[in-house]
Amino acid sequence: MQRFRRFLSTLPIFVLTTVSLACPRTIDQLPWDGRDGAASQNAGGSFSNAVRGADDFHFPVGSGALWRVSEVRAQLLLNWTPSLASFGMQVFSDTGVGADRRPNVLLFTRTTATSIIDFGTAFGSYRRYEVLFQIPQGSLSLPAGQFHWLSMYGTGAIPTGGSTFLATAGNGIVSGAIARANLAFPAGPWQRLDQCCTGATDLAIRVLADQSFSADFNCSGTPTVQDVFDFLAAFFANNLAADFDQSGALTVQDLFSFLEAYFAG
Repeated sequence: MQRFRRFLSTLPIFVLTTVSLACPRTIDQLPWDGRDGAASQNAGGSFSNAVRGADDFHFPVGSGALWRVSEVRAQLLLNWTPSLASFGMQVFSDTGVGADRRPNVLLFTRTTATSIIDFGTAFGSYRRYEVLFQIPQGSLSLPAGQFHWLSMYGTGAIPTGGSTFLATAGNGIVSGAIARANLAFPAGPWQRLDQCCTGATDLAIRVLADQSFSADFNCSGTPTVQDVFDFLAAFFANNLAADFDQSGALTVQDLFSFLEAYFAG
């Protein structure tokens, strides 16, 4: 084994530029359901950190302990034109208390959007926008099998007469817990949407993640010896998908880390 390790340590380091997600998973509550939104601030007020909505999402246990989040999307209804600096997003842990679950501990914040898509007129003077936040690699990893909450908020003032609504996606179907609104964050309570604001049960959000550190390399659902063959093929083909430790380069450590995860089950 020592001889094999010495041989592997002589292999060159390959630095590559492209990679695809390993075992991606999407929690998808898009698109908008056509109703009014969940939280708003009218007459030129600021849709600020103090006025927000939140909805829960959940990744299954899968074949790894962690899910690495790569992007978050949310849809909003606006009668003004936003910029990338208009909104932020945060991820919270879950209280885990039965039907009364709600956001708990703040885990992650991103204050500037990556891109905004304008879908055109939604109704009246309102247009529907989709805000995308790309998450830097490795900066948000969430435990498998647990609920978390995504919250959108405004980061600056809106024009006089402007209004902001978080688009809903209820359609009478509850995905996890009923979404919450907090109109006086952080001191205010997280109220259920169907009790404070609208009849909808969910927000129009999408969360994309992958289990990058799973030994289930081919995403079959469980680690098998085929995963070892597939990983070795990718590694020796200089494919950055085999960058198991997410260092940005292929090294012998990726091979050791993958085998350790594989034999650990």
